[in-house]
Amino acid sequence: MKKTAARKSVMEKRPSKRAAAVGTGVGMTEVRASAKSLGVPSFGKSKRELIRAIQRAEGNFDCYGTAFSGFCDQEGCRWHAECLADSLNSAP
Repeated sequence: MKKTAARKSVMEKRPSKRAAAVGTGVGMTEVRASAKSLGVPSFGKSKRELIRAIQRAEGNFDCYGTAFSGFCDQEGCRWHAECLADSLNSAP
């Protein structure tokens, strides 16, 4: 019984592969709320696709998740930190 509890606590602390692949900052709920406030449809879009649509609606480059080298000059972007983490986690 004790072994199972210890294993469970270790599993809870470890992020899933999916979480690592899509970043750990802003959740999909917040992204959908931002999209809705801008009139961007969110149905059927991945988090990455939706953030890029939001970037276009805001008049910015739609470059979320493309900074594979770890560099991005769009420092004023509200997705900057998460984008860099997401880019590095999914680099080819």
